[in-house]
Amino acid sequence: MSSSYSKGCFSCRRMKIKCDQRTPGCARCERGKRTCPGYPDPWNLKFRDMNPVVVAKSQQSANLAIDAAEARSSPYLILRQPSSDWHAQALCFFFDRYILPPWDGGYGFLDFVPEMRKSRNTCGYFLKAVDAASLASFGNLSSIQSISFMADSAYGQALNLLSKALQQQQHDIENQCEVLLATLVMLQLYELIAGSDRRKQNPHIAGIEALLKIARPRLETNSTGRRVLHAIDMQRIISGPRGDPREEPAASPGPPSPNKPPSRAASCKSQLVMLLAQAAKAVRELHRCVSSVNASSHAEGPSMVDKAITAAVAVEQSLELWTGSLPPALQIRCISQPQVVDCQSASVYPKWLYAFHNLQHAGMWTAFWCTRCTLLQEIIVALRACPPSTSAISPSRQMDRLQGELRTVVNDICNSTSYMFGEIDNSGNLQGSGTNKVLGSYFMLQLLNRALTVPNIPSTQRAWMLAQLERIGRVGGIRYALTLRNSFLTIDDEVGTCI
Repeated sequence: MSSSYSKGCFSCRRMKIKCDQRTPGCARCERGKRTCPGYPDPWNLKFRDMNPVVVAKSQQSANLAIDAAEARSSPYLILRQPSSDWHAQALCFFFDRYILPPWDGGYGFLDFVPEMRKSRNTCGYFLKAVDAASLASFGNLSSIQSISFMADSAYGQALNLLSKALQQQQHDIENQCEVLLATLVMLQLYELIAGSDRRKQNPHIAGIEALLKIARPRLETNSTGRRVLHAIDMQRIISGPRGDPREEPAASPGPPSPNKPPSRAASCKSQLVMLLAQAAKAVRELHRCVSSVNASSHAEGPSMVDKAITAAVAVEQSLELWTGSLPPALQIRCISQPQVVDCQSASVYPKWLYAFHNLQHAGMWTAFWCTRCTLLQEIIVALRACPPSTSAISPSRQMDRLQGELRTVVNDICNSTSYMFGEIDNSGNLQGSGTNKVLGSYFMLQLLNRALTVPNIPSTQRAWMLAQLERIGRVGGIRYALTLRNSFLTIDDEVGTCI
């Protein structure tokens, strides 16, 4: 037990003499004609029996500073803020909302990403590209600006690491082509989600084309390579094959399954992939022929356009026949839209609702509608450029049919919005969670981008489609949709005044 604690002034305690503890100064200090140094703080008395470790801990807790901005009127506990691993949460969210597994003999969507990310041989630039896309999507949907800053930082690091890797591995690019192409795919996806200004120039096209010329045969020899190749080919088909005429997308067969014969649905999907590749080739040929006719006045120009038109019309008719040969597993379920009282609303909203079996099914039809819309538009442009006297196909006979088919495709795109946004399920029933809205918004962005390029669409329908683009940008978290909407509004003044 410790001895009694002295409460005298500091001078008397130092000399170990009795102090009368008079205030403001003791009598002994006055007799010595010196200023009394004062008395110890009574609150320190409770520490006299504590060891140095306990005293140090008590002082740390006493020195906790509370920010004045965080002060509240009512008492509250001072708790440690939970740490948030935004990278892990964003990655889980991205895998759940953007990755689709293969479906019935076909390909999925970005299903190569999880496998490549967990591989030990995965390069740092691919990991950073995946982080950039996942953080951008999560940041847009959560409205947390710091996560968007993290996505921008990951994107810059991915570009830096990719540039260094290309400089250091110039002689080993062919062996790294798989991960290089996957990285460029993820960088393109980031630019789409974040609404980057670089998206308009699409700077990675040249790199993708150069790598494909080197490594396409190598990619077709393994499962991961085929999935990466299919993702690139489908993206080029959906985005419109006019973007880069240097190379056409090849027909990527479905994943082989030697233990199971292909079903009728799988055969139809493989047939569609081949038709999409043929349509892309026909569009490029039409675009090249029309450009050459406009640039020169040679006599063989119109005959080249005639041949290209004939081939394109044959592919277009094959696509139409394909829709009539589908099994029930690939057909769209059409649901009548409930009647509305407002006549103006009835002219804006689609009269039918399209329900798909799943998002893989919706993605298949997305590629079909985007391709057919582009093909029909190019045929119409070629018919107008080719003189009727030399054309083997009468423009007046074909023009009305093609324009009618084009309007039908636009209506089909509008009819699919409810399912793409997760408002209805595959049976047409309303659902409140909207689980499809992220990847469905991605598919819808590609569809609306094609539909809004079609001329002579009613202004109310066009304004409604522009409103869906804004919805994709704000609810679906894909900021490029807002940029695209502003571009269409700038071009079309009539719709701008309508809105």
